[in-house]
Amino acid sequence: MHAGKLARLAPGDWAVIHGFGGVGMATLQYAAACGARTIAIGLGATAMQLARRLGATAIIDAAETPDVAGEVAAITGEGADKVFDLVGTAASMRASAAMLRRRGRLVLIGYTSEDFTIHPVDLIVREIAVLGSVGSTLGDLYDAVDLVTRGLLKPIIDQTMSLHNFADALDAVERQAPAGRIVLTPWAVYTPRPKSNLRHARDPRCPCGWARVANSVYSGLVQRS
Repeated sequence: MHAGKLARLAPGDWAVIHGFGGVGMATLQYAAACGARTIAIGLGATAMQLARRLGATAIIDAAETPDVAGEVAAITGEGADKVFDLVGTAASMRASAAMLRRRGRLVLIGYTSEDFTIHPVDLIVREIAVLGSVGSTLGDLYDAVDLVTRGLLKPIIDQTMSLHNFADALDAVERQAPAGRIVLTPWAVYTPRPKSNLRHARDPRCPCGWARVANSVYSGLVQRS
């Protein structure tokens, strides 16, 4: 959402979501809520089917399309108004810049150790803007809750796993397997009795490590009060 605001999304814009993972799914839905026409670029049939279900105007499977910038030009006629790069490779950022129409805006979101290189003349002649986006503001959180409440933004959860299995969750993300977010639940191994969560958290005899952490936090709050 924060990236969408920086991009100044407007009704009728062509907005490209370059990298259709968890953040890309939310970005696509926000762009659609702003009235933009959306193009999702991702890898594999599963991701592209999900993009369609979330309302993408067009989809591009990068695994089957070597020239994604050319495909965007073919779909839009003259390039995208806004492009969100969530891949963060030198190749993806170069392609994302090439997708822009004149006076378009590129927002870099994907964390990367690779360099992004563009000739100054390209920026000047085409009058394109390159921005970076990280995190969000409290106002963004309020807006996100409002969109979820109105059904315009739907969190996509692929699976729920115990926090103890976080390494398996990371492996799944690295394999690009999840079709949505993986939610880690700290209480998946030990579930306290109903209506006794606070008592459970304060019980030092409980073998649950998370209860001991909660007990320490609770003790600290009591000492400060």
